[in-house]
Amino acid sequence: MQIDLRRDQTIITYCAQSDCDEGLELALLLRRIGFTDVMLFAGGLADWRAADGCVEIAP
Repeated sequence: MQIDLRRDQTIITYCAQSDCDEGLELALLLRRIGFTDVMLFAGGLADWRAADGCVEIAP
């Protein structure tokens, strides 16, 4: 599976729950490899959805 992302598009990472570090680790990795608009949502997935956050699932 390949997902095409532009290096300048907004990417927001988050974890399944608010007390894990995987969202932060992913955000840092994306920045290290050249993505320029990466942000971390501190809450978990349920908080993201409650805030009407968009969720995209790769096929």
